[in-house]
Amino acid sequence: MHEFKNKEFKKIYLNRFIIGKVYYNKVYAVDNVGYISDVAVSDGVTIDVTPPQPEYLYHTEDNVLKNPSFETYESSLSLDTIDLHNICALSTDFIPKFWFLSTGSCATILTSNRNLARDGGSFLFIKGSVKQEIDGLKLGGLYRVDFFSSQVPVRTASVSNKEGFVSFGKSKHLFLLYSKAYRHDDHKTSLSREIVSWHRHTFYLTATEMRSSIEIGSTDANTGILLDQISVRHVEKSLKNNTKTHVSAHIVYVHQWGSIHAAWSFFEDFSPITEYNWAIGTSLLSLKFQYGYSHSYM
Repeated sequence: MHEFKNKEFKKIYLNRFIIGKVYYNKVYAVDNVGYISDVAVSDGVTIDVTPPQPEYLYHTEDNVLKNPSFETYESSLSLDTIDLHNICALSTDFIPKFWFLSTGSCATILTSNRNLARDGGSFLFIKGSVKQEIDGLKLGGLYRVDFFSSQVPVRTASVSNKEGFVSFGKSKHLFLLYSKAYRHDDHKTSLSREIVSWHRHTFYLTATEMRSSIEIGSTDANTGILLDQISVRHVEKSLKNNTKTHVSAHIVYVHQWGSIHAAWSFFEDFSPITEYNWAIGTSLLSLKFQYGYSHSYM
């Protein structure tokens, strides 16, 4: 390993380097006889003197999905009678418009006179998974996926936790549905007990193709889950914004369980970002009173 020791050389030549340009080292050896070796070339080094810049995440209002709350359909069942039907024996009239079932899946639209839907007047009962094709995506664009899920309020679904999944293009993520609110507490069967307890889920995913599909379902096809109010919105990034924070955060709280979710983006001109550090605490712009600290490697 050799390095330049001459201060005058550094002063004269290093100032001539162009920021963002890749420079290569070429080396060859000469022995006492005068033979010259082949020239060896380095991988190159990029001149980068600027740190990554935080980007503001602007969430657009346009939902690229069709029939996101399952309000367009031909036939439906009542939630009160769901345990009296085999939804796998129903016709395709019970499947919402613009949505398709994966192989081996079953689904039906549910309605209720008690307005139990998260949005509108109906929601979906799915065993397996449901999906929709999306056109016109921005290649490499960031998208925010939001949806609500719930466990099925029937006797055969009285499990403590359930696991579901959401996939967007080539990305796939798992999510948990914790025990329904009030199921094991002092409310028992009182009038204040909720029949459907909606869980909110949010994911930030990148479009790898201009045409892709979103798929949501339960890993357990025996009992299934409820779904409602699904949205896929494009997230625009900007370096110029007057907001004080570039971190988008929200809280998900379920009975006896809660979590904090955050999203951020940084821009780097010349060299790739290899690591993110994040923390949760009670002091603004400080890590002194932190609750958690973690590394995220790219």
